[in-house]
Amino acid sequence: MEKNDKRERILRAALEMFLHRGYDGTAIPPIAKAAGVSVGTIYRYFESKESLVNELFQETVNKLSRFIMKDYPAGYTAKEKFYYIFDKLYEFCKENNRAFLFINDNSYSYYLTKESNNCLTNFFEFIFKDLENFKQQGIVKNLPNNAYIALVYAPIEMAICLQHNNMLDLSEDILLELRESCWHAVRN
Repeated sequence: MEKNDKRERILRAALEMFLHRGYDGTAIPPIAKAAGVSVGTIYRYFESKESLVNELFQETVNKLSRFIMKDYPAGYTAKEKFYYIFDKLYEFCKENNRAFLFINDNSYSYYLTKESNNCLTNFFEFIFKDLENFKQQGIVKNLPNNAYIALVYAPIEMAICLQHNNMLDLSEDILLELRESCWHAVRN
């Protein structure tokens, strides 16, 4: 069995366990069982449960970052960039629902290392660079950057959760209306 295959199975099993039981409710032996490896094998790859959750978190956030930054439209208008980020974030959430939920469930938790928190902060900083420019130009409201997370990221998160629980049929029309509503919430 390939070394990377074992590591990937451990990470997949850990993701499911952390989502289902939370960090505090998850132990290494059930992760090992779900991954089809021994407990000792997990400790060959990860020093501790904290190390495991942090590596998983960093890899997951980096996957999201790469997805959003790929083909990022440098010369577009503020509205076009907003639409791009909104659409890519939704697409990532739809294609990687478990990863998205994991990021949201664990962001800035007590067990995350400085490196893990910086990973998430760096993702948002990429977006905040353009945002600062648009605020200075008066294109978008002059709100604290983290308020934009509440106005844009949170509605997508909730829509995905509602869709996942069969409480919302997120049709293309509803998604476009949600995107437009979020844009109206931030623009001047």
